[in-house]
Amino acid sequence: MPTSKRSSKPRSKCGKESERGAALVEFALIACMMMVILAGIVDYALFLQAAFQVQEAAAAAAQYAAIPGNQDMSVPATQTATQNWAIQAATSTTTAGVTNFQATAINTWKCAATGSNVTYSTSCTNGTPVEFVQVTTQGTFTSVLQFPGLPTTLTLHGIAIYPVPWTQPAG
Repeated sequence: MPTSKRSSKPRSKCGKESERGAALVEFALIACMMMVILAGIVDYALFLQAAFQVQEAAAAAAQYAAIPGNQDMSVPATQTATQNWAIQAATSTTTAGVTNFQATAINTWKCAATGSNVTYSTSCTNGTPVEFVQVTTQGTFTSVLQFPGLPTTLTLHGIAIYPVPWTQPAG
């Protein structure tokens, strides 16, 4: 009767035991890549927040300037107050790293919302010219991270144009 002889030598390691170290190496490589991607997402989110902030500052200042009595940008005090309003709106919530913030305000008159600019004394075929206040803002965003080939600072711009409500002159 044939008997089977079993070898008393240990079998070679194969299967899951030989892959223990490989899983650790793969995790280390993937974790590093994921951290770089996550850092890029966070930096882009900060950029978006800064861009929205600069635009919102322009809108807030234009709303302020469109209030009857605040819109005459030929008066230096009104121009300064509008610019200060924009700066206050931009810096009161600054968490995204906007620096070198600037704001300018002007008023324009148009015969229609899409028409070309005219003077306030121009007579329009559809009535009197409509007055608009335009506030332009600008700020510099500095990236938290520095990626090769990408700029570390970006200039952000915001613009808002609001119509001034017509009020009947006193008299």
